[in-house]
Amino acid sequence: MKTSFLCCSSALILTGVAVAGEPGKVQREVWKEIPGSGTWYLKNDPKFRGAPDLTEVIEGIEPKPNAGDNYGERLRGYVIAPASGEYRLYIAGDDNCELWLGEGESKFKTSKIAWILGTGFGFDRDWSKPRQWRKNPTQESAPIKLEAGKKYFFEVIHKEGVGADHVSVGWLTPGRKEIEVVPASALESYASGADPEDVDCDELADQ
Repeated sequence: MKTSFLCCSSALILTGVAVAGEPGKVQREVWKEIPGSGTWYLKNDPKFRGAPDLTEVIEGIEPKPNAGDNYGERLRGYVIAPASGEYRLYIAGDDNCELWLGEGESKFKTSKIAWILGTGFGFDRDWSKPRQWRKNPTQESAPIKLEAGKKYFFEVIHKEGVGADHVSVGWLTPGRKEIEVVPASALESYASGADPEDVDCDELADQ
């Protein structure tokens, strides 16, 4: 795949990969041949600190299910609230998954707000069915105040051992009683180098 680089004041552009700000899209990175079902297997593997085996941009925040075995993936982008108010965010996945949300656009000021973390050995039953938002209490975030039109960086870490696999993110918006998958209309893509606190494009905070 041909790669072209711009000055770090702009987003890094990879051919076939959207730059930051493309509406309705999410960046998806995949690391293959990493055994185990716990997210820590991915995060502690040396491969995770290198280039992923696959980088692509997908529509929405719900990748196609049953993508394979013994892989890990990361979804990154921005969520933009359509109205100001208190939101609850949810994550559903098989096997283990984590949802991190930023205070704003920067990826360096995030907190883990929802997750599914079992034993990680592949035989636990903490995983959820698709869009089964409330199987485990940790799948639901505390109420979070979001401002209309403001971009908030998010990151999803998902690890699959063997068998079926899926991951998705939902929310409960102000005034509604039913959880829905975060719609594409509230998403924008992320690309390496887009963070204002990472002007040298090395994925590390400049401070």
